[in-house]
Amino acid sequence: MIQEYRKKLDNIDDKVTSLLLERLALVKKIGQEKQKQHIAVLDKGREEAIKERLALHCNSDEEKAYILTIYESIMNQSKRVQSYH
Repeated sequence: MIQEYRKKLDNIDDKVTSLLLERLALVKKIGQEKQKQHIAVLDKGREEAIKERLALHCNSDEEKAYILTIYESIMNQSKRVQSYH
């Protein structure tokens, strides 16, 4: 039973990785546009809007904490990447 669950997790991880790499490509493009337009990398309003939107998908405080913690890391990495491109 555990092996079946792990196989499903591996499949999900592969999909998540693919989507994160697709997201990274877009983050780089946005970073380049921000640089061209002299726009700051940090957009607190956008970050808060993302968090609020994602929280709507959650059915419990546990789910919300899980998702928002992951997205904090994703957004931090996105800002890091945009700072260098």
